[in-house]
Amino acid sequence: MLKAILHGKAGRAVLAGGVEQSWREIFRQREDLLTAAFLGRLAYLSDVGKQRVLKLLTPGFTESLGPMKSISFWPRLTGHAKRSFVEPDVLINYENNRRSER
Repeated sequence: MLKAILHGKAGRAVLAGGVEQSWREIFRQREDLLTAAFLGRLAYLSDVGKQRVLKLLTPGFTESLGPMKSISFWPRLTGHAKRSFVEPDVLINYENNRRSER
């Protein structure tokens, strides 16, 4: 679907009130849809495929993290200074996660 959107082949969506909007504009305005559409596909790749994609997208990614254990979208994380919570778009857990103590 992302290819169709990028090439203007996805047509238009009818929103509330009968307003039509291109899928490209919908994804542009609602980046969470794009996050889910793209990163949600990682679950279907092999461990090697996941590592290759993340190595391309994330500087400093290392295979020493091991296989991906889980991926969570918009988790609510608490315990951060000056905030009651933070909500990153994506949290990826690996077999060899290492948390630094600060």
